[in-house]
Amino acid sequence: DLHKEYRRQRQMCIRDSNGRILMARIWHPPKNTNPRAILVDVHGGAWCSGDRTAGRHYDEMLASRGFIVAAIDFRQGPKHRHPDASDDVAAAIQWAQNLCQDKLGTSDQVIAMGSSSGGHLALHAALRPQTLRGEELCLHLRQKWVRQTRINRQPLGVAAFWAPVEPLARYRYALSLESRLGRRLGNNTLRYFRTEAAMHDASICRTVTETRPSRLLPIWIAKAGEDKNVPAEIIDQLASTYTKAGGNITISTYPNSVHGFAHSVGDDTDLFVEDLVSWLHQITEE
Repeated sequence: DLHKEYRRQRQMCIRDSNGRILMARIWHPPKNTNPRAILVDVHGGAWCSGDRTAGRHYDEMLASRGFIVAAIDFRQGPKHRHPDASDDVAAAIQWAQNLCQDKLGTSDQVIAMGSSSGGHLALHAALRPQTLRGEELCLHLRQKWVRQTRINRQPLGVAAFWAPVEPLARYRYALSLESRLGRRLGNNTLRYFRTEAAMHDASICRTVTETRPSRLLPIWIAKAGEDKNVPAEIIDQLASTYTKAGGNITISTYPNSVHGFAHSVGDDTDLFVEDLVSWLHQITEE
């Protein structure tokens, strides 16, 4: 039973100005294992659904390979709108860097990762300019709430799985489907972003080319060959844009797999974890 072998904790992470507390689910490696890094896991759900338990399957697998995994909650649509979720993910990265300092003796070994819309949010939070929040945000550090006036910490890298990295392009694609899936994806995208202008603002390609991040992080992308949720073209566009900008991006493709395949048992899930762990070892050893 993995729940017995790995220590799972429920921990407070962020508190906003309204007193709402966002939680993190922490997976620790087996006893007597020296953790390699902390992975901040951002769940999917078309920016409007899901919670920190969504990635349980691969979170457990990654913990078994020597990583601390912090799966986080964040504000979602329709109650909240862009860039609230990105702000929360950026804050969670900073929170994890403080946790990393306590657990590993360095704040540098934090990697953001996310599934579907969570992959988009992980990229957006990591690559966009600094986030200023005044006095409205507190992080739970060393058993107390610490008020933050600035969130301005990039992770070591980002791993994004089958992610709609161009929200506007994916929104228009969803509308073209004329299916239940298309209506759900389109409606949820609109509920969070509210306008096409906001969707364009959240474009990862636009973030790279127009806002010019202070550092182009190494990125790993998992691409499902039979993905009906995210057209391959938007992943390919990001790869081209990021490479031209001088960034290091790796794409691993799983030709026969569908969107979100690594949430369940399968040969491609095992391969996905092996590929991800190999990339994680590479960037944590550089």
